[in-house]
Amino acid sequence: MATRRRNNAIDNDNLGDHVRAYFDWLVGERNASRNTVLSYRDTVTIFLRYLAVSSGERLESVKIGPNMHDRVISFLHHLESDRKVSIATRNHRLSAVKGLFSFVAYSEPLLAAHCRRVTLIPFKRHEKRLLAFLEPPEMEAILGTVERMSPAGRRDYALLLMLYNTGCRASEVVGLGRADVHTDSCPHIDVLGKGRRRRTVPLWKRTVVAVEAMLDDRHDAAEGLFRGQRGETLTRAGVGYVVRKHAKLAAQAMPSIAKQKISPHTIRHTTAVALLRATGDIDAAAKILGHSSLNTTKIYTDRDRSRLAETVNKMSAAVLGNDAADWMPPDDLLGWLESL
Repeated sequence: MATRRRNNAIDNDNLGDHVRAYFDWLVGERNASRNTVLSYRDTVTIFLRYLAVSSGERLESVKIGPNMHDRVISFLHHLESDRKVSIATRNHRLSAVKGLFSFVAYSEPLLAAHCRRVTLIPFKRHEKRLLAFLEPPEMEAILGTVERMSPAGRRDYALLLMLYNTGCRASEVVGLGRADVHTDSCPHIDVLGKGRRRRTVPLWKRTVVAVEAMLDDRHDAAEGLFRGQRGETLTRAGVGYVVRKHAKLAAQAMPSIAKQKISPHTIRHTTAVALLRATGDIDAAAKILGHSSLNTTKIYTDRDRSRLAETVNKMSAAVLGNDAADWMPPDDLLGWLESL
């Protein structure tokens, strides 16, 4: 692919040609997942539309030149001022744009200087929110709202348990097929995660029972494990709907749930914290969650209030003796720290 372009024009500066080549490379050579390709596609689409509207050029005529750095900076300002995106989203968009121009610099060395200026645009620093997670009684309250007398209810219950048991991302759950579930002497699922990395996650007995009850309701030969009401494969949006629906119901009896914005990823965080509380084994938790770096898993130990409280209590006992009162962080930890 790169050889063909070089034979045609070694100094090819047409942005459209490089965009097509970039996505061919992502799919054909890098073997990026569909979710990754779609995410990059969305950013590049927004970027190209901005270039066309802001300059009045036809997209087929946009060139990569010395002013591309300034045009990308202008695009980032547009994202924040006009589209009102968060800094995190702005950085995410910038990362995708940098990926495109890194590819161009490699494939067309004569454009490397222009592309390098783009790749050196810094990410903005921003406040990182504390990871939200549910305590076990809150998660059980959400599970308890499911009416399991109907096929739809049994599907919702199996889905929520699968999320809680495995810590799977929503995209991973909707990608599960019947063949990925093993209910033999060592129940587990095979998950295809980020970076096309496969992992095995053990299943609780209650999860196996719930999944089998859901499958007993099925009279189709479709491979997908979780199906929508019309028989189609459940989407990530569908998973989010099920989680929010039952979180809203549970919040009526447990106000602490109403204070949080519950999503499938909240349940993933809940599983991560529960794993680390139960075992303290960061390596095992990373393998179950599909983290490529232990530093990602370590974030959950830093955010677990009970772990922080245990550490402070141990210090208090060592310094003041065993008569020291146990300390527990207030519900609003950040508010408490600001009051010091």
